[in-house]
Amino acid sequence: MSQPKTVTVKLSTPVTAGGKLVRELTFREPTVDDMLTAEAVGGGELRATVAMLASMAGVEMEVMKAVTRKDFQRIVSATAPLLSDGEGEEDSQQADGTAPDVASAA
Repeated sequence: MSQPKTVTVKLSTPVTAGGKLVRELTFREPTVDDMLTAEAVGGGELRATVAMLASMAGVEMEVMKAVTRKDFQRIVSATAPLLSDGEGEEDSQQADGTAPDVASAA
């Protein structure tokens, strides 16, 4: 069995959580538990997405809530391949077509 894929996103604006500075977040492929967590949070699609991403990164939802809109958009773009059913997709890119702050690992 292969290792789960991950995507690391360097935050352009680091956030502080639990007294620690968070400069980057690494997201793994979602599990059914991540999906159940997102569903249980409720409150709309955005809240469910934030909950799912926090779970995928192994951080509290408060960390994701502190991320800037710009970084959040980059995270959503970068993690899209992890959330899709497609096989053999290209490395993720930012909305402008570049990926200087995003690294993928298999």
